[in-house]
Amino acid sequence: MGEAVTEVLRDLAVEKLDVLGQAVRTGPPVTIVREPMFNPTAGYKGYVFPAVTIVIIQQTLLFGVATFVGGRRRDGRWRMGHGEYLGTWAAFTSVGLLTCLFLFGFIFWVQGISHDENVAGMLLAAPLLAASVAGLGLWLGSYFDRSERAMMILAPTSAPFFFLSGTAWPLDQMPGFVRAVAQLIPSTSGVQVFVPLNQMHASLADVAPGVLTLLGLALLYGG
Repeated sequence: MGEAVTEVLRDLAVEKLDVLGQAVRTGPPVTIVREPMFNPTAGYKGYVFPAVTIVIIQQTLLFGVATFVGGRRRDGRWRMGHGEYLGTWAAFTSVGLLTCLFLFGFIFWVQGISHDENVAGMLLAAPLLAASVAGLGLWLGSYFDRSERAMMILAPTSAPFFFLSGTAWPLDQMPGFVRAVAQLIPSTSGVQVFVPLNQMHASLADVAPGVLTLLGLALLYGG
């Protein structure tokens, strides 16, 4: 997209200046220099990896939780009391939260991924992402008759979930029903929240719609 816009602007400048008789040298009379603000290396790590990380966190936790519940259902132990359920949900949420902290706080730094974190915002939003994914995994897992079924059915969802995150194609350019489905996937709001928080030092006000969506999904799937 950036290359296309650059070429159009340069050709337009050449055309207008030539008509005005101001082209006094060979080559383009105007040089356009692009300076990426949030991806200075213009590489894969800075462009797509921060978004892919959210999908990785979601899918890893989702597979694990659904496999756990599927195994319990196979053994006839999948029904839980309220206390046991809340404890299980909290335990998996803690695993997801620790994964977020490890990736955002350590791996990004070690791998040299461009970052400018809003740490307070990240610490507030990470539990919501983990809780929504853990709740989704517990709910979906209750429909699988054995643990292996979770991986068989959920593994192919990783690529569609990434494309529905709005990274490869803007969400507002998708059909309305597709956007509605995308909002039911925690990683969609996760990408819209954590990429600005981790890479652009966005404020919570900037990502408030995504944070509220994660809160709603955590309550929905947890309930």
